[in-house]
Amino acid sequence: MYDKVNNRYVLENPETANPKLNPSATTDINGTNPVNIKPPEQTPPEVVISDSHGTQKPKPDIGNTGSSPDPDVVPPARSCRTGLGKEGVDLTTPEAREASAIGSGFAEDDLPRLNYLAKDPDKPAITPGTWMEAEVGLGLEKEGAVEGLIRSPHSGAEFVDASGQWWDVKAFRDFSFNLSKAMDKVAAEMRAGNNLMLDTRYLTADQLSALEQAIAEAGWSDRVLWWP
Repeated sequence: MYDKVNNRYVLENPETANPKLNPSATTDINGTNPVNIKPPEQTPPEVVISDSHGTQKPKPDIGNTGSSPDPDVVPPARSCRTGLGKEGVDLTTPEAREASAIGSGFAEDDLPRLNYLAKDPDKPAITPGTWMEAEVGLGLEKEGAVEGLIRSPHSGAEFVDASGQWWDVKAFRDFSFNLSKAMDKVAAEMRAGNNLMLDTRYLTADQLSALEQAIAEAGWSDRVLWWP
């Protein structure tokens, strides 16, 4: 029977006990000592979770390390669109944007020009996104690839150069990069008559190589600039 006070099973007649249940059990010379049998361990039921398709799978054991990232969840973009620039640099304040520019190789004398190019007429103030576009534009201007950039007065492009050519700026992200979709966006700019500035800071070497090859095969290499 089970002794609730001492939390054990007790066989009143140890001589009839099955030795397979407790091979190490012993009795005194009178054979009157109870034989203790450890209650069988209870295996906790397996916890399952369901994915978006209703398929059940075991919940991962994460121990004491805290919550484990879900591999099905796409991480947030390291993007100026979320207030972050390359490698998570904060671009939400003027001081942070200027510090980022200095860290990216621009001089203090470039800051007024960056602030000018970052003022999108379609937006009430400079945003992290327009600041990153300004870095691309000024970076290419300082390299001599374009001249006399001004901010575009319409939403179809970011800049206009001294010759009157419209330039749009694109930045593809490594974690979501799809070559076919990227080329669709490039083709749309080509059809609109825009040339393209590509911010390559968010792509892997393989992704960049594939994009360069696809643009060359489409015959658009002379209309695309790459920075840095």
